Amino acid sequence: MSLITVFTPIYNRRAILKRVYQSLSDQTFRDFEWLIIDDGSFDNTRGIVSAFEHDATFPIRYYYQFNAGKHTAINKAVSLTDSKFFVIADSDDSFKPESLEVFINEWTLIPENQREEYQGIICKCYDASSGKNIGDFQGNRIDANELDAGFKLQFRFEKWSFFRIDVLREFLFPEPKEKLKFYPETVVWQRMSRKYKTRYINVSLRAYYKDQENALTSDNNLRYAENVYLWQHCINDVMDYAKYSILLFLKSSFRFTIVLNGR
Repeated sequence: MSLITVFTPIYNRRAILKRVYQSLSDQTFRDFEWLIIDDGSFDNTRGIVSAFEHDATFPIRYYYQFNAGKHTAINKAVSLTDSKFFVIADSDDSFKPESLEVFINEWTLIPENQREEYQGIICKCYDASSGKNIGDFQGNRIDANELDAGFKLQFRFEKWSFFRIDVLREFLFPEPKEKLKFYPETVVWQRMSRKYKTRYINVSLRAYYKDQENALTSDNNLRYAENVYLWQHCINDVMDYAKYSILLFLKSSFRFTIVLNGR
């Protein structure tokens, strides 16, 4: 059993999957596995994974499912691992060699008797083309839940998360009967934040590619059904945070909708 599972959901992205593979090959921390859930690809993704398996110095596990969306792939991955920690690396991601080591080191800095209060660690990202950090906050680290970070502290930067696997099992993604191709991730992360806080670290580890489409499923049309779940969440679950900034609340809802429709 590996300490960390690095999970990659993929749909017809074999041409750029090498970014993740190379980043994992370069990691200074080695107690990890790579778990790939293929969400119905027809571009011979399995072939490129087989080539990686031949040369890799770390365990790789590959599973295929019929196209059902990233949210179902995350749930399946969570059910397939016994690791203590879980990192989602999308198929177009790259990240610094020290990334996993930084996550582990930061986790151990949290007093052992307090770790049950945390869902994990969140770092920042940097622009892949310029190398410049995206966003900033004061200090080296801040402990806050995601709702407080978004609405009270007003963090505005691309994030990358390191999760406790038991927390992810507690907050699995809903899989509605209408078989959505995507379920708004922010709904799950914000529900999680009602119970757990996160350690935010002022370190940029993952590259952000502005020109890269980050889609898992084949349907890139306007996702009205998916948006309904987001709007219901904003109205029913997050309205108490609107008092901190009604404009920010409305912009956040709109921004998440744009992200959904653009993926």
